[in-house]
Amino acid sequence: MLRIRSNPLVEMQVVAFPTPSLFFEDNEEKLELALKHGAEVVGMLPHHEDTYEEGIRPIKIVMDLATRYDKLVDGHVDEIDDPESDFAHYMIEEAKKRKWGI
Repeated sequence: MLRIRSNPLVEMQVVAFPTPSLFFEDNEEKLELALKHGAEVVGMLPHHEDTYEEGIRPIKIVMDLATRYDKLVDGHVDEIDDPESDFAHYMIEEAKKRKWGI
């Protein structure tokens, strides 16, 4: 349970963020459980998966969870220069499918 004290200078959001990756141990189940228990944002770090193909899977899963639970997404995509970690375009396509940002 999270206790929040009122403070006009601080705004806090609880982010369910799977580290080191979504497919590590039972992180996928833990992520959904955190959303059920009130986390406000669902996060992802696709370039931490083992392969590029495995990096694409969490984008759809996380965005599906965000849709199901009406949550924001914290997508840590493309913050590194590795061309094998180019996930932003895939995240944009998933957002378009959901008509987010329109």
